[in-house]
Amino acid sequence: MAKKVIKRKNHPITEEGVERAIYFDFEGLGPSKNNPDPPPLLAGVLCEGNYQVFVLDTQLSDLTNEPEISYQSLEKFCSSVLSKARQEDRRLICWSWYDLEVFRNQNFPPENIGFDVKIPFDKERKKDSALKKVYQDYKKNKDKYRQKGLAAATKKALRPKAHSLLTLVAAALGLPRPPSFGAGLVGKWLRSMITQSQRQVLYQSWWPSAIKNVRKLLNHNRHDCCATKYVLKELLDMGK
Repeated sequence: MAKKVIKRKNHPITEEGVERAIYFDFEGLGPSKNNPDPPPLLAGVLCEGNYQVFVLDTQLSDLTNEPEISYQSLEKFCSSVLSKARQEDRRLICWSWYDLEVFRNQNFPPENIGFDVKIPFDKERKKDSALKKVYQDYKKNKDKYRQKGLAAATKKALRPKAHSLLTLVAAALGLPRPPSFGAGLVGKWLRSMITQSQRQVLYQSWWPSAIKNVRKLLNHNRHDCCATKYVLKELLDMGK
């Protein structure tokens, strides 16, 4: 049976809803030939200034040694976050439709609670020349980055311009990327953590570079969550 295609559509949101919403962002290894749709390994959640991180895969359970990180299975995470949103009358907001699809694939469809920020972005970029340029430059750089045989130095220079459209948009609207933001590096960071986990040593005995990558990933994810809220507020103001 063919998979049901769900039309991308947002239920209207109020200014109060924007302030009280739950903003979330998944992190994972990204698609590969062997696994075109890998599940997320980590999720960050931002709600009224409170930021939390959840490890979603047992191979990264050592990260719970960090005080702000807890472990939950992906199914439990989707269930508990959606339940919180419903019980407290909050919206569940992310940058892209993919993140909402994770909930649906775990049989916890957000329905009218969910909000995909890329929908109003796609609408506004067709009217706003600055946003249109950000999007076009991103697409052009992404295509260049994927070219075979690209020189290593050229690829390194293109990497931050070809990843994380969300934070490129946020920067254009007034929220700069932090210098440490690792556009295109999340998979590398996660693989270093998985390698350490497979060594079966205490977290305190992980290589310093891997522990450093944990801190980088947390800062990266926090900025993604903050950027999602910032961009949404800016887009809603533009659409008035």
